[in-house]
Amino acid sequence: GIADQSFVQIEPAYGEPSPFRTVVRIGQTATALYVAFEAFDPDIERLAAAITQRDDPRDAFVSRAGQPLDRLPPKSRIGTSSPRRKSQLRLQRPDVEVVEIRGNVDTRLRKLDEGRYDAIVLAACGLVRLGLEHRITQYLSLEQMLPEPGQGALGLEARADESEVLELLETIEHPVTRRCVEAERAFLQ
Repeated sequence: GIADQSFVQIEPAYGEPSPFRTVVRIGQTATALYVAFEAFDPDIERLAAAITQRDDPRDAFVSRAGQPLDRLPPKSRIGTSSPRRKSQLRLQRPDVEVVEIRGNVDTRLRKLDEGRYDAIVLAACGLVRLGLEHRITQYLSLEQMLPEPGQGALGLEARADESEVLELLETIEHPVTRRCVEAERAFLQ
């Protein structure tokens, strides 16, 4: 049995053959699995083994000067890589320049700090999970910025033939979040 099922930690498995291999610790039990975005072997059946309880699905506005979206000066540069965010930002603020930004969260924040952008928009849950909540200038309301389907939920995939891993992941499954994510994704199809 698992000593403390409320304790869940996900971390990179350094030294493993794939950069996508991840260690999942649930209580005192640890196992390694491949996360969903890995280039999978098509001959191995995989299952969406667990979807965790959704964290905050909102987007976060991070401003270099600490101004919220509605007070950002005209012609300011806002960075995002999401077409969804770009279109919503342009509707709300046609007077600003919405531009492409690439890189992981740290890279994007560094580009902001270097002055390449006046603000950037990221998923709030990602910043919180990384301990960077203090960088958030403003949480964009769901009325301001409709989130990506499934945003805030963490999905874990495992090989169908790894019963021990599947059993372990069942302990962090959140059925309500799974139903919501499946409905949101189905809406796009």
